[in-house]
Amino acid sequence: MSPLTHTLAVVIAYWSVIFAIHKLLQIYDPLNLRYMQCQERLGLRTTFAYMRCYTKIFNGSFKTCGLCCHRKIARAWFNTGVIVALFLMLVSLFILSLSLYQSLFGGSGGGEKERGGQILTPIMPGVNLPWNQLAHYFLTLLICGVVHEAGHALAAVVEHVRINGFGLFILFLYPGAFVDLHSDHLTVISPLRQMRIYCAGVWHNVILVGVAVLFLYSFPYLLMPFYTTGHGAIVLGVVKGSALEQKLSPGTSLIQVNACPLSYVADWGSCLEGVGSHSQKGYCVSEDFLSQYKLHPLNETKEEEEGGRDCCSLDKKDSHLCFFLSFRKRNQVNPENRFTCLRARSIVTDGTCVTNDDCSAIQSNSLCVTPAIGSQTYLIKIRHTSLGDPILYLGGLEQLKHSIILSDYHPSHSSVPLWLPGSLHTLCIYIASISGALAVLNIIPAYALDGHWTLIALLEYLMPENAYRTKISNVILLIGSSLLLCNLLSAIWILMYW
Repeated sequence: MSPLTHTLAVVIAYWSVIFAIHKLLQIYDPLNLRYMQCQERLGLRTTFAYMRCYTKIFNGSFKTCGLCCHRKIARAWFNTGVIVALFLMLVSLFILSLSLYQSLFGGSGGGEKERGGQILTPIMPGVNLPWNQLAHYFLTLLICGVVHEAGHALAAVVEHVRINGFGLFILFLYPGAFVDLHSDHLTVISPLRQMRIYCAGVWHNVILVGVAVLFLYSFPYLLMPFYTTGHGAIVLGVVKGSALEQKLSPGTSLIQVNACPLSYVADWGSCLEGVGSHSQKGYCVSEDFLSQYKLHPLNETKEEEEGGRDCCSLDKKDSHLCFFLSFRKRNQVNPENRFTCLRARSIVTDGTCVTNDDCSAIQSNSLCVTPAIGSQTYLIKIRHTSLGDPILYLGGLEQLKHSIILSDYHPSHSSVPLWLPGSLHTLCIYIASISGALAVLNIIPAYALDGHWTLIALLEYLMPENAYRTKISNVILLIGSSLLLCNLLSAIWILMYW
């Protein structure tokens, strides 16, 4: 079963259960009256794949907040929102046009190429959204939706348009919010005042992006009383099935990769890139030490993947590794004997070498021994602050990079949760990206979006007596709606193809 099919099956099963419970409560005599009273009180409405609640309890709060603002300052605030929203309307049309062009002409039949050119991409849990980040995603959508609709409500209060109510909903698997404004009040005010209300939601989404980015950059200072940074990358979790699952535990601080020091999570990636930018280096070992081990010619070793060699017996596989010895001017040793099986932990040190000349500066009568491993395999020494020896990792860099979940924030006390900074950081990233995307999408001049009503008010403001105003708005709305629909269909097709 593909990830998309699995996600759809889970969501359909979830809504089937919810809808079945809803119907049972409606027809079950002992509970149906209480259930209908509860629906009435909470403004609940349930159908398959849709549920909403509607209330008037926040009307007074919106009115109080709107009236507390100085009228001139509030007008200036929402006028700025109109300017920003109109600019984003042009940006949204450009993005949709570019995205559609890249989808149609950016690839040459390859799914990977087409996906790389796709700007508009639906987010599907289990497909392109990890299940363990589902809570962050739902909370982000809820926050962005509430802030968006609160912007409309506050602008409506400032423009003396009555608020009928406020509600939350979930459609299929996407939560959101809505505000119910008095339509008669809204239609009689001037076009500029209408635009302040229509653009306020998008404007507040833009502000939310700025707040989220500000929090991202302020985290080290905001969390300073409870967390410290700069002392290594602390492990939050290890991916199941990875090579490090049994060697690392949450709370362990990684402080060094080979000779590269770790102070922050960013250093983890840069240190691994440094390892990958060079071929596997060797280690200096004295000839006296090597004389204790048997040396094997090439024909006594077994070839492995990507050019690696194996010269160790089965009972030494877990702790030993085959090393290559490069001889130069060593007449006392047969130059054909170039491989030996050594205990990796006793060989791997911070000092590295490429040739025997590198070792002569460190210790006389020593040789440079290099792990006889494949070109895409690396032997890496990872130092940490926990008790025990450093970790030796043998494998690919990409697997190592994505097998550990790290954080910069070290709890100052054992009672402080380890996961909180990472969770807040992820939430802020989601809010910044999704709130920005919702701002751009909502202001598209397409039917039923904020851009629809903003465009009509804008044309009425610019061309109050023009007989072709309605035709012009219909043409623009048709173009915007077509662009949006084509992009959505293209994105869904690519998501299914992937």
